[in-house]
Amino acid sequence: MHAKYVVCAASAVSGIVIVACLAVAVVLCHDISALYNDVMDDMVEFKTLANDAWREMIAVTQGARIATDSSAGGYY
Repeated sequence: MHAKYVVCAASAVSGIVIVACLAVAVVLCHDISALYNDVMDDMVEFKTLANDAWREMIAVTQGARIATDSSAGGYY
């Protein structure tokens, strides 16, 4: 009779552990999804900043080229 109680207790404990593991897996999936969304939002922000910086560099380069062309008498 004592073995029956031990088996029931072990089964109950293992069932609780399995449910806890499933809950942890769900929480981990949620955290990974949230991290992915945060990284994608940051990538969009980075892309915007990089594109703005690139446009400014091109504008400065074209402005310098126009100034050089006009000072060279237009024979560039």
